[in-house]
Amino acid sequence: MARSKGIFGLLTLLTTMSLLATACGGGGADSGSAQGDTNTTNQSSTNTTAQQGSGSAMPEGIDLPEGVPRADALIPELAEIPIPDGAVFGGGSAHTKAQDPRETAVQIVYFAQSVEEIVTFYLDSLPAAGFQIESQGSVTKAADIQPTGDNLVIFTDPGGLSGSLDIKPGAFSPTLLSINLFRSG
Repeated sequence: MARSKGIFGLLTLLTTMSLLATACGGGGADSGSAQGDTNTTNQSSTNTTAQQGSGSAMPEGIDLPEGVPRADALIPELAEIPIPDGAVFGGGSAHTKAQDPRETAVQIVYFAQSVEEIVTFYLDSLPAAGFQIESQGSVTKAADIQPTGDNLVIFTDPGGLSGSLDIKPGAFSPTLLSINLFRSG
């Protein structure tokens, strides 16, 4: 179990660092500003990696190390996705067609609640917000929830875009949510 938690920690750190590298691409450090492509194509993408001040209260159970990208909310491209109370937002990025043919918007969110609580929230709130949960995900109903593993919820948003929520135990929080929305293809 300790080795497994260490691996989750390493994977979470690598994912966070990847988002940080994408978010810090070739542009300035202003939150929400157009940034350069990390693939050196000099195309712009939307990035949000505002570092919350050290005085910000962190919910009990969430322990993000210094320097982990944080934001105040979801990036605009993901703003329609429902979020339960108590979320701590990681940095996010929305890629241009030149950077990613699918124009993927991504963001990480940390929760103090359990994996089961967060998956249940999404199974209830996505349909209520006009999203359709697709059958090809690993979770389509409460009986599918894996408290100690990956729970992939695949959806179509109200505008017809496809996306996914990967909900699993986190290294810095009881639950880690990785959001992907494919804005093209």
